Amino acid sequence: AVDFVRRLRHPKSMQEDNAFHLPRWMERLLRRVYGDTRPDGTRKIREVLALLPRGNRKSTLAGAIGLLHAIGPEKVQGGQCVIAARDREQAGFLFNEAAGIIGMDAHLSDLTRTRKAPPTITHKRAGSHLVAVSADALNKHGGTVSLALEDEIHAWKSADLHNVLTSSMNKVTNALRWMVTTAGRGTGTLAWEQYDYARDVLRGKIKDESFLPVLFEAPHDVDFASERIWHLV
Repeated sequence: AVDFVRRLRHPKSMQEDNAFHLPRWMERLLRRVYGDTRPDGTRKIREVLALLPRGNRKSTLAGAIGLLHAIGPEKVQGGQCVIAARDREQAGFLFNEAAGIIGMDAHLSDLTRTRKAPPTITHKRAGSHLVAVSADALNKHGGTVSLALEDEIHAWKSADLHNVLTSSMNKVTNALRWMVTTAGRGTGTLAWEQYDYARDVLRGKIKDESFLPVLFEAPHDVDFASERIWHLV
């Protein structure tokens, strides 16, 4: 996974030859998810909640993960990889991150076919594909999902799309869900439910080796307006 992402190029990268910039925290996260496997090679991790501060290139990371599963070493024959967001605009934004990476590499461009409606990148030989969907297109979605990338779940108005994806993923061996989000407000939402569960796993209150909580957050008793805290998280 790490080798694949390092070989990618990104149109906005400031690295030499537009190389994909993989900071240490991203590499650690990828190694934790894809390196922790059972004797039969399947991943122990089935769900990831990554709570990240704004401005840390979470959309770029999500695009790379989508390609890892749709056209990279994690692809499966006919695999369905889904980018899910609150609306079409946000889903399209993440999809464009993946499409921009494809456009930087002639070899990847030759291997794939990209279409705009619905936004889809397909691996020509394997038939695996990455498609962007949103809550307003819920009734159009079906099939079996091998990867679900759920973006900014703090902004989702309901858990309906999340539940549909869960039902689809239950049919697939080694399916993986990434929930990548910044912080939100309030309780009684999908994001709060997942965050609360993640904290219980971290504290050992719940034993769930298939769920990986990755929470970059400040302690609750600090001054959130302090710039020192921004750097801390």
